[in-house]
Amino acid sequence: MSQSERVSTEIVNRIGEREEVDPAELPPLGEVIDAAAIDSIADDAAIIAFEYNGYRVRVEHGDVNLYPLNNGELEKPGSEPFAVSDESSGEE
Repeated sequence: MSQSERVSTEIVNRIGEREEVDPAELPPLGEVIDAAAIDSIADDAAIIAFEYNGYRVRVEHGDVNLYPLNNGELEKPGSEPFAVSDESSGEE
């Protein structure tokens, strides 16, 4: 994630990429969580976790991890998330 990109934008962009859809076609993130609040506290020590568009989203110190859900449950409990932290190279 670039320094200028907000965490809320990163979440929507990454899920759009995973689902192979334009992020603008996804439901507004603000329907499930306060996106401005995520952006304002994402780099703090807080851990934010919520469900959005078929994924469990976890934000910790600005790093975003996406866990796919299947009927509201993690697809592979204990599996590695789709790592999308700002240290990642973008490869999986």
